[in-house]
Amino acid sequence: MDELRHPDPSGSPRRERRRLEMRDRILKAAVRLFREAGFETSTVAEICEAADIAYGTFFNHFPTKLDLLRAIVDESQRALAQSVEALGKQAAPTSEKLQALFDLLAQNAREFGSGQRDLVAQMVTLGHQESPAARDRRLHAIFRSFLEPGVARGDVREEELDALTEIVLGTYTSLILGWVHFDDYPVLERSNAAARLLSRILTHPSQVGDQLVPTRKNLRE
Repeated sequence: MDELRHPDPSGSPRRERRRLEMRDRILKAAVRLFREAGFETSTVAEICEAADIAYGTFFNHFPTKLDLLRAIVDESQRALAQSVEALGKQAAPTSEKLQALFDLLAQNAREFGSGQRDLVAQMVTLGHQESPAARDRRLHAIFRSFLEPGVARGDVREEELDALTEIVLGTYTSLILGWVHFDDYPVLERSNAAARLLSRILTHPSQVGDQLVPTRKNLRE
């Protein structure tokens, strides 16, 4: 009876919740620090100070700073999946959802400074160095799910869905790399142009119409 009343605390929901809260605290503090100072120059001691934790506590959650970066990459992919999924579920034409997707990319890029650029560069490098095939499969699945509602809606060509997914993903990745490598990269202009061109490629010709290729009559109106 005592065993039932007093279960092993090591497996308690409260302990697990506290562990996850501490891990999340370290992650958020590290991301803030990396954005301000860069990944390479930031030390574990500085991360601990930013998170207001003891130095040894860090290693209870992340064996190394590189493991911390891996966790940030995983969290970033989860956040991307949630954003893309939410956009994909909207009851709107695929052309409008593509514009919203690339608008979000441009907005995020413009809001972050050079520290975020350095962090994203580190994340991209790590993603290509470690399990690139698994990473590509995850990203492909995320963007495919974004386009699938368009097939059901009738404004995305089903027979070429996988190829179209790769085109959208490749464009999205290319824009990120352009922003990472060039300080003066016109991310807003390129994102808008990409959304327009992708809409013309992905959708049925009958669905594109004047909405994506405005005529002089449309402009006057």
